[in-house]
Amino acid sequence: MGKRETHAARLADLIEDPPRLEAFLLKHSGLPGRRANIELAAALADAVANSGADDERWETLARWAALSYDDAPTNSKREFLPFCAVQAMGALYCASDDDTREEIFSALRAAARSERWRTREAAAFALQRIGERDFPLLREILSSWLENSSRLERRAILAALAHPPMLEGPGGALAAEFALEVAGEVLAGVRKLTKANRSDEEFRGLKKGLEYAISVFVAAAPEEGFRFLRKWAEVDDIDVKKIVAANIRKSRLAKRFPERCAEVGEILSWSSP
Repeated sequence: MGKRETHAARLADLIEDPPRLEAFLLKHSGLPGRRANIELAAALADAVANSGADDERWETLARWAALSYDDAPTNSKREFLPFCAVQAMGALYCASDDDTREEIFSALRAAARSERWRTREAAAFALQRIGERDFPLLREILSSWLENSSRLERRAILAALAHPPMLEGPGGALAAEFALEVAGEVLAGVRKLTKANRSDEEFRGLKKGLEYAISVFVAAAPEEGFRFLRKWAEVDDIDVKKIVAANIRKSRLAKRFPERCAEVGEILSWSSP
C-alpha cells in the first residue's frame, strides 16, 4: 500500500469530524520544512471526492481555503490547511451544481494569486483533478479564465495543463493542442508587457512556468510542438527567446529530439539581436 492509500485509510473516520481532521492534518503536514505532505493532501481530496461535502464539510473547506497569509503564513503548519482545501474543492467541482462551481472557481482564482507558493500549486493541482475527470470542462473553464487573468493566474493555468496524465491519455492529442494554444496566448501577452511589468515577482513566476510547461506540451505533441517553438524562436523579444531556449534544454526534449532542439537553437542564434 502506497503513502496515498495509507493516508486514505486513516482519513476514512476523521473526515466526519472536522476538528479531529484539522488536528491530524496539522500534525502530519510536514511543515515547517522543505516539503509538505503532498500525498496526504491528495488522499484528502480523494476522500472528499468519494464522500461528497455536506454543509459542515463544505464550510470547513471554505474556511481553510480562505485563510489569510497572516493566519497561515508560508512554511507554517497552518499553511497546509489551504493547500489541502483548495485541492479538495477541485475534486468536488465536476459533481457540483452551478452555484457551488462558481464558489469553487472563485476560490481557485484566489489561490492562484496567493502570496503562498504552495497555495498557488494547490490551485494547479485542483485544476488537474478537473481535467483528469472531464478535460472538455477544464478547457471551457480555462478558455473563459484566460482572457481576464493576472500573470500569476496564467502561471497556474500553464501548470495545470503541464500534466502528462492529461496530455498522454485518451484525448491527449487534443489536450496538447489546446495547451499549445494557451501557451501561444500567454507568450503573446508577454510581448505586450512593458519593461517595468517584467521586473516584478508575478512576471518572474509566469516566466518560470513558461520555461517548464511548454516542454511538457511539446513532448506530448512533437510535430505541432516544434512548429510552435520554431515560430516563437523567431520573435524579436528577449524574454520570449529565453523562454524558448530554456525549454529546448529540458531533458524531455533535448534527449528525445536532439536534432529538432538544435534546429530551434540555430533559429535563436541567427534571429538574436
